[in-house]
Formats: sequence, C-alpha cells, structure tokens
Amino acid sequence: MATDACRAPFCVETTAPGRGAISVIEVVGAAGWSRVKKLIPDRNFARCPRIALVDLVGHAGPIDQAIVAHVPASKSFTGHDTVEINIHGGPACVGRLVDALRRLGVPLRGRREPALLALKSGRLDLIQVEALDLLYEATTFRAASFLMRQFKGALSAAVNRILRRLELASVAAGCASRRTVSRRCAAILRSISRLRATADLGLALAEPARCVIAGEPNVGKSSLFNALLAVPRAIVDPEAGTTRDHVQEIASRQGIPFMLIDTAGVASMGEDRRGAAPVDDAIRRAAEADSLEQIRKARVSLFVVDARVCAAHADATVPQSVVRHVNAKRSVVVVNKIDLLNAQQREVIAESRLPHPAQPQVMVSALTGEGLDQLRSAIVTALVPASPPVPDAGAGVFTARQVRILLHLEEAARDAAAAAGLQAGGTRPELRRAIVLARSMILGKAH
Repeated sequence: MATDACRAPFCVETTAPGRGAISVIEVVGAAGWSRVKKLIPDRNFARCPRIALVDLVGHAGPIDQAIVAHVPASKSFTGHDTVEINIHGGPACVGRLVDALRRLGVPLRGRREPALLALKSGRLDLIQVEALDLLYEATTFRAASFLMRQFKGALSAAVNRILRRLELASVAAGCASRRTVSRRCAAILRSISRLRATADLGLALAEPARCVIAGEPNVGKSSLFNALLAVPRAIVDPEAGTTRDHVQEIASRQGIPFMLIDTAGVASMGEDRRGAAPVDDAIRRAAEADSLEQIRKARVSLFVVDARVCAAHADATVPQSVVRHVNAKRSVVVVNKIDLLNAQQREVIAESRLPHPAQPQVMVSALTGEGLDQLRSAIVTALVPASPPVPDAGAGVFTARQVRILLHLEEAARDAAAAAGLQAGGTRPELRRAIVLARSMILGKAH
C-alpha cells in the first residue's frame, strides 16, 4: 500500500485555465483533506466523507457550490491523499478558491506536479509523464488518442519487452554460442529500429510543427494563410508590405497538427530600395529579419511564388536570401495565383526549375481554393516522409529525449551483435550498456 509522504499539501488546476463550464482543482497531500473541510460549513458533511455536493465558503464569503471527492492515497493517481474539487469554470470562482486554499496553507503549483509525484511513487514512468504533459495540449483527436495510448503504457510496454530480451541475451552471453547470441542481438536491433521508425509521426502528433509561409512581398502569402485556415486570420491588401509581424495559427491535415505561420515578404537580393523613407525601410528590414528567423526555426517551409512571374520567367525561383536558410527536404514550392493563368502558362510552370531538386511543387489558387488539398497533403508528407502504421495501432516514440536514447540503444545493440560474432562472452559490456539505456528511457535515470 502506498504511503503518503507528501506532508505539505498543495493544489493544482488540472483543467485548462480560462472560461469554462467546469474547473477541477486537486488538493494533494496528507493534510489536504482537513484543510478543504474548513471551507465546508455544513455540519452534516461528516456523514458523507468521500463525495458530496457542498457549498464552499472562504474568509471573504461564499465561493461556489462544488462537488468534492476525497481519494485516499491507496487509490489515487499520485499515490498520495487527494481531494478533487469540481466547481463552475471561470477565472472568478477558481481565483477565489485558490486564494482561500492559499490562506489555509495550500499553495498553488504547476499542473505537472501530480504527475511527478506519481513518478516518484511508482504509479507512472517517465514516458507516461511525458505523454500526459503533451496530452493536455493535444489539438487534434488523432493526437490525443495517440498520446492517451502512450499514457496508458503502450510505448513503456514496448521498451520493457526490449529490456527483457536484452536481459535474457545478457544471461545467455556467458553460456550460449556466439551465433545464438549474435542472432538474438540482431533480432533486438530490428525491434529497436522499428520503434525508432515511428518517431516522425509520433513527434508530429505530439506537438504541432512550425510550418512557415515565406516568399517575396505580394505573392499572396497572407491570402494563402487564410485559405489554408478557412478563416480570415491575416490582413490582406493589394499593396506590398502589409504584413509586418508574423501571424500564427494551428491547422491540421489527417489529424496531424501543425503551426501555420504567415511572415512578411523577403525581397530579392539586390533589390533597389533607393527612395524609401528611412523609417519605412527600417521597419521592412526588421520584418524581413523576423521572417528569416521564423524560416530558420521552421520544420517545414512553404516557398510561395507568383504564378505570373513563373510563367514569364521559366527559371524564376524564390529569393536566395530565403533559400539558404532552409532544409530543402522539408520544404514545398507553392505556385500561387494560378487562377490568373491559361493552360499554356500552366505547362510552362510545370517544367520550371526548382531551387532544389528534392522540393515538391504545388500549384494553387488562394482565391478559388484550387490545389489547397494537395498542398495540405504535401505539408503532411514533409512532416512525416514515411508514416508507419505502428503509432496509430499502439506504441510510438514522441519526444526528442526518446529518440536520442533509442539511437544510443540501437548503437549499443549493434555493438553487442558485432562483439558476439568476434568472441564468446564478448557481448556482456555492450549488453549492460543497452540495458541501462532502456531503463533510462522508461525511468529517466540509470538503475
């Protein structure tokens, strides 16, 4: 049975902050229950100590009507005594309750605190804590479902299976033949590789990747931004240079979320700026610097070009000042305003030279919507070049920490397989290192 070592109680708001129908405040710690009861004036409450609908009253008067539930340490999520308080949502009620609890010696802490207590008490492992952190922020149902499976232990179970096989191989290393040990290590290596192959999709589902819309001024970047979102989020004007600061919003395709970012236009190198007012030129340079910074931080870049320019100049490309900041394998050339072209001009564009051979090219019209579905699919392909079915079926890697450890684990397993082929009993140091890595992935530290 779990013992409640959390003597100093604290509270956390487990629901999202802001306005809502219901807000949930959890009070964690052995003394939490006695503190909460001080806010309940109903003398008959003692007859129903586990769960009840009560009126909460603080030092400044009534707080709210709430459902209060007491969960003992042996049955709680954290392994510590917990009181769950369900009140009406909104900053006013929540703020008044938190203030009343603070006056009773129950400070407010971050939402991650209960999960860390659950980790310390052995109720959760580190992978599950990471999944829960990201589950709070999930923006699509597919992402939430994937993270819920990892929170329930799908990835932890997969790593534990690898760990058990490593331990068995380590035991066998002292008595089995070199061929047997080498074969076992090779099988483990294949399992690790298959799990690592889930990283692209897992990372994309766990946290929206930055997808920047970039290009020269007045090529329709803001119009494209609005069209992809299907809402007029960014200001659009025929005059070049309307966008100064970047604008961002969450979008999704096939349940994969991404942060779409509209940026100011970046002028071609060598453009003549003589005659521009000093203030306007300084603002434009600052806006361009911000755009290049967004491109540098982006996982996917959409290079927007004007279809009319491409039709007139077959070798037209995006500015080199933009191209040099991007990963060509994670970018898409978007030829916008194709509604202004005829069939022959479209053929010219289809044969035009791209900045990088690896870049796909999508022809769209932000005005009519033509090509937008193909563009959304191209974004997903850039985010997840090869999408294995494993994450949607069960275990999937979803943080950079997990990816790094799997890479080291794969290296250790490969070294063990190679050592087994050279000398009998030569795999033990490599296998021990692999076992430590597998445990660190689950627990966050070597054991």
